[in-house]
Amino acid sequence: GFAYRFFDEKNEFGKQAHLHQVMRDPKVGWENLGGVSSVTKIISKPLTWWAAGETLKVLGWMHPKPRIAGKYVPTPIEKRLAQLKPIWEGIRTMDDLAIIKLLDTAYKAHDTSLDDSAGAGIDLHAELEVYVKYAIKAGIAKAFPAAGTNSKVIEFHNWASKNVKRFLWSEMYSYNLDLWIGGCCDAGAEMKDGKYAIIDFKSHEYPYFSDWVQIAGYDLLISKSGGFTKDGKKVFTLDKPISKYYLIPFKAENFVANIGINSEVENMKRSFEAAATLNREKNKYEKY
Repeated sequence: GFAYRFFDEKNEFGKQAHLHQVMRDPKVGWENLGGVSSVTKIISKPLTWWAAGETLKVLGWMHPKPRIAGKYVPTPIEKRLAQLKPIWEGIRTMDDLAIIKLLDTAYKAHDTSLDDSAGAGIDLHAELEVYVKYAIKAGIAKAFPAAGTNSKVIEFHNWASKNVKRFLWSEMYSYNLDLWIGGCCDAGAEMKDGKYAIIDFKSHEYPYFSDWVQIAGYDLLISKSGGFTKDGKKVFTLDKPISKYYLIPFKAENFVANIGINSEVENMKRSFEAAATLNREKNKYEKY
């Protein structure tokens, strides 16, 4: 019969696989679905300037007007020169090979920064997952984090205590065969106004448009097929529509003040369907 699973074991090459799979015919075996997050990668983020800045930082550049706590704050020229001068004095003493190595480092700086941010994001994401799972089991009122827990988790708990009636799921898997997509959704909740919502945790300072489209993808999966464990056991069936999306940008200094709320769920779902079509067509032409 039909089966679904999230396959995350190492393959024959020792590389970790992260695949949503279905089995429609035992003779055919497991078939790979596309992923929600992969679909939304076709929507560009405004990161070009940021990536250029990461490269220039290696060469001594400092942003003239960085965003701090949601505001753009000018950097004194004296501070910028203090960072620039010693690096350029060092460059003047380098031989050709050392300069090439420095430029190679600068070229990859944005990718290194992303890896570092992803690592920090994964750590906090895991703590938030533990919190939501405990809140489902014990109730939000009893889920206050233990002493020493990350302050961001405590902030989220305080927000949830005021806004969330109950959490519906944490790290739940699902799929949609019409879209040929699978995904894992961070959390779902019934809010105190009685509406169902999807909650997504991101290591951002503020929501991007692609974040809303990604959440809509999870909505389309869960609304169609319900929710599953990673080994394919059904654990959740939606009993009323999801009508709100919440984006928790925990990289922000005061992320509670920057939580995004989107009620345009039908528009976002149509946007995801369009992105899925574009991604599918793009993959026909780009095999790299």
